[in-house]
Order: sequence, then structure tokens, then C-alpha cells
Amino acid sequence: MVTIRDIAREANVSIATVSHVLNGTREVALTTRTTVLDVMEKRAYQPSALGRNLRRRSSHMIGVIVSDITSPFFSAVSKAAEETARQRGYYTMVCNTNEDVAQERQYLGVLSQQLVDGFIISPCVGNHEHLVRLAADRKPVVVFNRAVAVETPTLVMDNEGVAYDLTMRLVGAGFQRIWVMAGLREASTTQLRVEGHQRALRAAGIAYDPGRVLYTARTFESGYAAGRVALATEPCDAFLTFNTPIAEGVLHALTQTEHAGRPALAGFDIPSWASLLALPYICNAASPVSEFGTKAVTVLLDWIEKGVTPPQRTEQLSVRITSSDTRANSAHA
Repeated sequence: MVTIRDIAREANVSIATVSHVLNGTREVALTTRTTVLDVMEKRAYQPSALGRNLRRRSSHMIGVIVSDITSPFFSAVSKAAEETARQRGYYTMVCNTNEDVAQERQYLGVLSQQLVDGFIISPCVGNHEHLVRLAADRKPVVVFNRAVAVETPTLVMDNEGVAYDLTMRLVGAGFQRIWVMAGLREASTTQLRVEGHQRALRAAGIAYDPGRVLYTARTFESGYAAGRVALATEPCDAFLTFNTPIAEGVLHALTQTEHAGRPALAGFDIPSWASLLALPYICNAASPVSEFGTKAVTVLLDWIEKGVTPPQRTEQLSVRITSSDTRANSAHA
């Protein structure tokens, strides 16, 4: 393995001169610099990134930690984060925790040892003391999607308000027997969305039936199973789904189940192909996935590069809701 000492010997310069050429820490005469670079190319010398990071205390890497990378939501956020970081000369390292808080702690520890410059994280359900410690150590951390009790910049949607709006639109369109296909019961996003649904039913004078709220894993299989249960239990006017995989499972259940009339569908990030099933009414809340990734990286890198801690506040990003009513053969936003 070629070392910096080998390069210095062959170029007939000091090790310090080679280091200055590599790191730009001091001006080196053009002829000397050219000689060093020629030798490095000839010997295929690759400087140690870890060693350089240790000296600079920077890696131009940021960790992006999500709970389920297979989710279209997190995939899109990660893509937007990567593109924004690259435009500013940084790279992302994406880690998938599988909704396991122990894995989340491990990834934070490993990435910290690799000297990543900061973190963007959608926290798992569970204890978040490790995030509290990280923020207390003044490590740049931006939280998104799920708010937690940590003093650090946080980006969320108005989950309660959007769920309220989706439910009210269903009721306004004439659908009252609404089954909610929720995610993890313990997740703050799920809890807020259920609260919004309950508030809408109260406002509409409709009794809330907790039996019509099914908590599931955030997967296609769970959505399919929950959808089959709802369709087999009683007449079902409509579904309210909390993420794309669950909605896809429910839609598949609709195609596999005999049912008197097609129910309406409202939810967060309903797949575009839902319109092919000729449902009477569809209402979609499109999560601001690109804005989550772009804004999280922007806040984080401004923090890193300027060295000024941003306001420790929670910011709500806007959500666009659209609906289509095939019964009236019209569409409106």
C-alpha cells in the first residue's frame, strides 16, 4: 500500500509538503505541487478519507436515518435530501432502522464515529434519550415527520388538521361509515391523525366507533388484512388510510372481495393508480416529501457551515389535498 512517506521520497520533498498539497493548508510552489501530483497519479495513491476527516473534524457526510426505507414516503424524502446535499458538496448515508429504536441508537453511534457532520432523522417509536443526549452535545440534528421531546429543529405536517379535513370531505360527500386504516398505535403521527378524525366526526354529529379504527403495521399485507376485516364486518362507506402501503393493501382487498358498492377512499399519499378502480370518491393528501428532504438538509447544512444553532422550533409544512367525485363526473381541488 502506497503511503504519504513513499510519495514524499519519490518526489524528493518532505512529508509536510505532500500534506500541504493534499489538504491545501499552505501554498506550495507550482513546480513542486505538479511533481507531487504526478507522483501520486503514477503510484495511484489514495489518501485516507478517515485520516483527513480526523484532521479537519469534517467529512462532508450527513446521516439520514429513517424507520422504513421501503416506504415511498421515506424513499422520496431520502432522494430529495441526497440531491440537495450533493448540490452543496455533501453526501448522504441513508440508514434504515426497521422501526427498531435499538438500531436507531446503533446507527447514531456508528455514524458519529465516522465523523458525519450532522443527522436528519425520522425517529422510531420508543425512548428518545439518545437523541436528547445528541442534541445536548450540540451535534447538528434535524428531526422530521415525527415530533419528539428533543430541543432541535423539527419539520412535521399538520397531521391532526389534515385528518380532520379528509374526514370532513368524506362526510360532506355523503360517506359516514368510515373505517380508519391506521399505522402504529404508538406513533405520534398515528395518534394525531386519529384525533383529527375523531374531531371531524364530533363536528359532523356522527358517533365515533373505536371498533372502526384498525391499528396495523405500515405494510401492504397489513392493509390488505385490515381491509378484508372491514369489508366483511358491516357495510363500509369509506376508508381513511394513513400511508401508501396500507392504502395499496386496502385497494387490493377491494378487488378480491365481493362488496355491495365500492367504498370511497381518502388518505395520506394514496397511489395514483387508485383512480383505475372506479371508486365513487377519492380524496388524497399529498405529503410534502420533497420539501421535507430539501428543507431538512438546508437547515442542517446552514447550521453546520455557519456554526450558528437554528431556532429550536417545530415547523409545519403544508399539505395539498385533492379530491375527485366520479358520481358527479367532476374533479376539484
